[in-house]
Amino acid sequence: MFGMSTHKGRVALILMIAVAAGCGAARGQDDSLEYKCPILDSPYRTANRAYQGLEVGFLPASKTSADWGDVLQGEAGVWGEWFYWENEVGGDILVRGLLDATWLSGSPGEDAQGGVEDWISRPLTMARVSVQWSQRFVEGFGLQMEAMPGLYTGFESLKSDDVAVPMRLQLIKAFSSEFAVFAGATVYPRFEQSVDPLLGVALLRRDWMSLTVAYPESRLVLGPPKGIRLAGGARFWRWQQYNLGDDDREYIRLHDSRVYGGLELGRPGALEVVLHGGYAFNREIEFGDDTTVEIDNAPYFRIGFNGLY
Repeated sequence: MFGMSTHKGRVALILMIAVAAGCGAARGQDDSLEYKCPILDSPYRTANRAYQGLEVGFLPASKTSADWGDVLQGEAGVWGEWFYWENEVGGDILVRGLLDATWLSGSPGEDAQGGVEDWISRPLTMARVSVQWSQRFVEGFGLQMEAMPGLYTGFESLKSDDVAVPMRLQLIKAFSSEFAVFAGATVYPRFEQSVDPLLGVALLRRDWMSLTVAYPESRLVLGPPKGIRLAGGARFWRWQQYNLGDDDREYIRLHDSRVYGGLELGRPGALEVVLHGGYAFNREIEFGDDTTVEIDNAPYFRIGFNGLY
């Protein structure tokens, strides 16, 4: 059941290493290669590089269009860095383990949609490995590729359909150490949302500001890479899909849009605390049998702890 997924993950990693080595060989004698990209070399990416993290979030009770009563949503995520390696010709590989879970809890009535009679506390889980390769080229060009093999499941059963390998490709052009544009896409094989574009610009003012205006996520950070920072942003996610195994509905999808703001407090070489609050809207739950349930807009809150080097 998992042999195919493991094989795909190994193949993806081998291909990344091979391409990175090939690029290194092609550029190895070019002294004009520079590590100056506001995306790949941002001090917010390097100075505060965390090795593990934990976060929890909460959306209060909200009405639905499906006679489910008020639905609560809880979220939790944990991740850790497993491996990092960089070469001398602008490439690096980062391998992380990530576990994200979402709980929906409601009290459905007798006429609830979706064929649910006792619908309480459904764990929707993404347990995956992220293998990310970044490569810097001459004249400000860059490339980033990520594979995320793992389980995307509601744990109704555990089969090969619970395994997926989303992949992301991002092309970058840095015009200076402070400004860059990027474009690409994330591919979700076997998901209903099979392709999600990636497009945006990044502006960096070292030591006090980092701004990314993009789809599917924009972000603004004000303050030093190490210290107290103000942060805010917007996110538009439609791809989160979880297999339901033997359930006739096949899968469940969650999608929403969020805006947020808050504080990020980092102690150099110790611990970073993230405190965010925001608003979630355009919330929907979609099943594989074309049942769609709308959920009212709601505020949300998130707290996270990142272990720094």
